[in-house]
Amino acid sequence: YEDYLRARQLWASSFPGSCEQAKALLEHAITLDPQFALPYSLLGGCYTMLANLGFKPAHEVMPLARAAEERALGVDPALPEAHALLGVCAGNFGHDWVGAEREWRLALAHEPMSRDVRFWYGNHYLLPIGRVPEAVETMARALEEDPLNLLYRHIYARGLRHLGRLDDAADELRGILDLDANFPWALEALGAVYAQQGNFEDALAVTEGAH
Repeated sequence: YEDYLRARQLWASSFPGSCEQAKALLEHAITLDPQFALPYSLLGGCYTMLANLGFKPAHEVMPLARAAEERALGVDPALPEAHALLGVCAGNFGHDWVGAEREWRLALAHEPMSRDVRFWYGNHYLLPIGRVPEAVETMARALEEDPLNLLYRHIYARGLRHLGRLDDAADELRGILDLDANFPWALEALGAVYAQQGNFEDALAVTEGAH
């Protein structure tokens, strides 16, 4: 369980090296307890993140992600996180939105809903199918339980941009940078928001700081 928690923390940082470290911890956790379902699922989440952020080709890692989620369900057939991430595999990478909806229904059937499943539902299902206001509201609810998750806050800010709430997105991104002045995703996103607002001088300065 300690390996799993440490892996979660590394995974949430969203850097390629951190994902590799998280994978090693998860594989160790699985070796120690093959009947613990969550490490299998988070291992699949590592592969999904590598593809989602463009660190690895999707065709290379998504079969590994699906296999890890299936192993998790082999241990716990009702595990919400595994069904949620299979929904990501189906919809976001396989363009099978019917299959994705089926997996999301299974993921959302479990109460109380975990903050991860709630956030993923907003980001990986509601947002891409065009239900943007509902997606942003769903992500905001998840963040109430995990306000220090900088990766999630950056994604939430992206949702605010989709809604045209540029001032709110900028406030959210500046809040991230107050906690970690070098968080690259927030720097890049804030530069883009400033550019949309016509503030090109600040956009250039912030974007240069991301590299």
